[in-house]
Amino acid sequence: MGVLLLAVCLTGPEERRHGTWFCNQLAYGAMAKASAPSPSSEALTRDRLVTPEKVECSHPADGSGIWDQNMDRTLAVEIHSRAGNMPETWRSCAGDLLAAAAVLRENRESVTRGPEPAPDAWRTHPSELMLSGMAIECLLKALWVKQGHNLVGDGKYVSITGAGDHDLVQLAGVLELTLSDLEKDVLRRLSHFIEYGGRYPVPKNAERLQLTTSPRGGRGSATTWATPSDQLLFDVVVTRLEQLLDERSA
Repeated sequence: MGVLLLAVCLTGPEERRHGTWFCNQLAYGAMAKASAPSPSSEALTRDRLVTPEKVECSHPADGSGIWDQNMDRTLAVEIHSRAGNMPETWRSCAGDLLAAAAVLRENRESVTRGPEPAPDAWRTHPSELMLSGMAIECLLKALWVKQGHNLVGDGKYVSITGAGDHDLVQLAGVLELTLSDLEKDVLRRLSHFIEYGGRYPVPKNAERLQLTTSPRGGRGSATTWATPSDQLLFDVVVTRLEQLLDERSA
């Protein structure tokens, strides 16, 4: 019985995405211990295309091989801990989410919305905002890790004290970021899209559906979005977070 290990080789700038380069190094080390052939230098320096390589690793039935349960968990925990505590991986995920949201936004904005039923391009707006909110969350967590905190340990995610899950305003508060009332309001509403607005018909608790007060005046649903004003505020926050990450990386 064999265990199929799928190693993906990436070269150039793409190799850093999602900690792929790091994960491959651990995978190749494990393959070497298992006497499995590792990628040649030629394979590692070929063009930037993703090249999957299938390697059969011995897995004795008695569990005495390198890929027994203990080794599997040890390797998984090491990858999990190191990748989860690297600001670069959180920032890379943020970039992916921003790119996905931008594709949806460009597609949506290319379609004119009329009195007829909304085209599919407009139906993706809530999901677009969910992705945008998740990108902010990843940037905030990148800053948290950059400050010397851990987000994972012993194979488990470590919650940030003082910040609820997906609560962007609380995350920003723990990081002691200075935000205007309008910027906080944008983050607050994006938190609702992460929690349920972009993926579920209702939140876990009915109280989350109550009307909220806007800094601009009036009350409304938390899952609202004004174009282009909210998008401009969102872009300002993203730029500021990326600048902070650059400054603290220097």
